[in-house]
Amino acid sequence: MNSVERSPLLSIVTPVYNGIRHIQACLDNVHAQNESAVEHLIVDGGSTDGTIEVVRDRANHDSRVRLLLGPDRGQSNALNKGIIAAAAPVIGCLNVDDHYLPGTLALAIAAFRDTPEPSFLWGACEVRNHADGTSWVQQPGRLVAWRMALGWDFEPHPVNPASYFYHRSLHFLAGFYDEEEHYAMDLDFLMRAAPYCRRVIAVDEVLGVFEFAPGTKTFEDMKSGEGQPRAIRVRRRIEKNLPIMDRARMFGVRQTQRLVIAYQHRILRKRG
Repeated sequence: MNSVERSPLLSIVTPVYNGIRHIQACLDNVHAQNESAVEHLIVDGGSTDGTIEVVRDRANHDSRVRLLLGPDRGQSNALNKGIIAAAAPVIGCLNVDDHYLPGTLALAIAAFRDTPEPSFLWGACEVRNHADGTSWVQQPGRLVAWRMALGWDFEPHPVNPASYFYHRSLHFLAGFYDEEEHYAMDLDFLMRAAPYCRRVIAVDEVLGVFEFAPGTKTFEDMKSGEGQPRAIRVRRRIEKNLPIMDRARMFGVRQTQRLVIAYQHRILRKRG
């Protein structure tokens, strides 16, 4: 175990409700990182399946684990409660069914020690699709609001919070997670926060694993067909508040895309 520091440098926030299938593995995953400068906040929304008892038992043996009890008004509200209660200057959000790879938290702590505040660290994320058994890795891109507003095909946003960390102070500049948004709250926050980041640190290596599995919130949302339209609505809402110069950039990109598509159509018609 590393030497104990007076206060944590990194707060991991995990919202959970009836997560007995995953909570032990989630606690073990953060504990195995072996970082004394980390606190793990479990924000429980009123579980009745034994989740609370598992967390309480761990907290009794590990002072780095803190339990915040609900009820809450959904995942966004739970995240905000954890962030407000966090004792560290850097935040990581870990869903109960996802996990970090070994060494991720040490890397995050080291990266933020001499980084201007507020900053954002974005690493690669492995996505495991349990429906078809495939997996793929998203590499970090550019955290630029107007580029993300143009859509996933132009500038993919971070696919899962297990692959990024940021200064808590970003919330005091950009606002907290939208408690009326229960699915795309991360995209909404990231687009609002991007202009305030003094530095974005990109890391090639995989930091976390996103378990894209049937029964999980994100999987079922995408399966229903609602995920993409919801993301489009979030992007359009953020776009309305972008500076005029950024909206001009977006207009230029869209015009170029239309010209390319029109040219491709002309070529196809000639070949036909």
